[in-house]
Amino acid sequence: SDGFSSGIFSKELIEQYGAACNSGVIINSDLAIQYSDYSIWQRNYLSGENLDTKMSFWKEKLQGTLPIDLPLDFDRPKNQSTKGALYIDKIDLKTYKKISSLSLANGATVFMTLLSIFKVLLYRYTGQSDFAVGTPIANREQNEIQQLIGFFINTLAIRSNLEGNPSFIEYLTQIKETTLL
Repeated sequence: SDGFSSGIFSKELIEQYGAACNSGVIINSDLAIQYSDYSIWQRNYLSGENLDTKMSFWKEKLQGTLPIDLPLDFDRPKNQSTKGALYIDKIDLKTYKKISSLSLANGATVFMTLLSIFKVLLYRYTGQSDFAVGTPIANREQNEIQQLIGFFINTLAIRSNLEGNPSFIEYLTQIKETTLL
């Protein structure tokens, strides 16, 4: 399931436990639809002409995109694995407030601003001006699925171009427009 589902599960578990402790009666709330209904709807929705239209959109949008070529500090092993490391750092409150103010002043979200910063950093490391970055989205657009437990995550490819050396605000505007498509 997705992260949103964890909150739904926790809330329902607390409610059920409370009901069982207080009255011994477990409350069963009927949902308008089940996850399987959503899966069937999605399969039907993403077929035929609608699928062709969506595939054409993404083929056109991503045509010519090359994999990002990050410089490495050492040679890759012959046998690659999924072993890796995790580095966690926090943005201090003063910096967060500046990012938040910049976002607000430009009608963007903090996510859009941080994505712009990240993509500028990738540009500086690689010299590639045109690339896409994938980001997970919740994909819970219909009201009927707001209370369902399931995996609704989708990955959205956000392509942007730093050609012509735009100012950061121009680039943020480009990211904002692409994100809202």
